[in-house]
Amino acid sequence: MNSMKTLGLILVFAASNLVNVLAGNVESKFAYNVEKNGEQVTSQTVYHVEEGKYLKQHLKYEFHYDAANRLTQKEAWKWNVDAQAYERYYCLNYHYADDEVTMEYALWNEKTHAFDAAKEKAVYQLEAGNVNYFAFEWNRHLQDWNLMVSHDTWAAQEVQLLAEK
Repeated sequence: MNSMKTLGLILVFAASNLVNVLAGNVESKFAYNVEKNGEQVTSQTVYHVEEGKYLKQHLKYEFHYDAANRLTQKEAWKWNVDAQAYERYYCLNYHYADDEVTMEYALWNEKTHAFDAAKEKAVYQLEAGNVNYFAFEWNRHLQDWNLMVSHDTWAAQEVQLLAEK
């Protein structure tokens, strides 16, 4: 497995896990329905499990890939109980460069019926066997990105092990 594909897989799992942890999602409280096209996950529906047996709609994700089979977009939809339909929620866009992946986060804007410009982004760089992580927030006054977090993470051996699980 090449280093960019390994890095891309790690980012997908890490971002999904981080979102689930921050949202308080515990696997026993949720059920998942995954749709695939070959090896690619095209959509995932998340249900709340109520009373251990009833499924209540919660979130839906749609995944898009480029010609190199790399994830380029993960779009999230949330269930609107009143409308009895899924509504756009947020989008993660992935951009690939040599030994670097950038993930941008954009919210859905009901007024414009489009995703807003990204206000947050994470950059993962593979450098000398390590994955470096940088988190940025958009500063609208300066019209530039502010570095919020910088962190050196796993060694190359650990990255490879995580990707193959």
